[in-house]
Order: sequence, then structure tokens, then C-alpha cells
Amino acid sequence: MTRILLFSDTHGHLGHMRSVVENRPAGLIIHLGDFSRDIRALSLPPGSPAPVTVQGNCDMAVGGEAVRVLTVEDVTFFLTHGHLHDVKRTTRTLAAAARNAGARVALFGHTHMPFCEDENGLLLMNPGSLSFPRFGPVTYGLIEVDGRSLATQIVAM
Repeated sequence: MTRILLFSDTHGHLGHMRSVVENRPAGLIIHLGDFSRDIRALSLPPGSPAPVTVQGNCDMAVGGEAVRVLTVEDVTFFLTHGHLHDVKRTTRTLAAAARNAGARVALFGHTHMPFCEDENGLLLMNPGSLSFPRFGPVTYGLIEVDGRSLATQIVAM
């Protein structure tokens, strides 16, 4: 089983992310952009894997990949910040891109609102924001992959 911590839109605020990383051991940490460099500013626990990041609209000067596809155990993930897929208006463009990449899960940020829904066999998940949530508390995502099985959770702090 692989536990994935999922962050987005931290915008330079490290406190909540530091607390999660220190208290929730994980096999993979993903930052979905807008200050994705924040995860590299933390002192990760010994043995922690290198974080996986994508570039958000506030990361342009830093560079990096805007989209990544990776496989964890037997599940393929499509990672993007979301600004290039118009996620503030609709998830259709994102879903089409993820399906074209052969993904079973599409992970995104940008809206600062947590979201987790299955759309005809494609899981769409946004962990929300650990710095400036649009509504409600700060949140992050937790995914557990066991072979082809998935368990997801949006965690409020």
C-alpha cells in the first residue's frame, strides 16, 4: 500500500504543510502548484521520497512541468495545477486530457476548493488550499493506493 499526501496552493505558507508531513508518514508527496517550491523548503523526514510537483500559474518564473503522468502501484495519475484546463469553469477539459493520457485519477488545484468526485470511472480530486481556502477550513488530500484499489480523503485542519 502507498500513502500519498496531496497539497496545492500553499502560496508560501509552510506551517500547515510542515505539520502534515511531520505527522503523516507517506510513500509519496505531491504538490499541485502555486508555490510548489514550498515542499522543497521543508525538511522532510529521513527516508522520505522526493516530492513530485507540477507548475501552477504562480510558478511561471520557477519553471517545471505543467502536466505529469505517473503510475503508483497499478493506478495511473494525471497531475496538473488546472489553470491550463479551465478548472474554475468546468472539469470537462481536465477529464478529457486525463482520459487521453490513460489516467484513472486526475489531480488538480487552482480553485482553492476541495473536490473529489468520480466521473464515469475517472476520479477527479482537488485537495483545496493549505493557505487561502475559498470556503471553509484549510485542507489537503490523502490517497491510499493498494494495487488497483483507491481510498481518498479530503482532510480539514
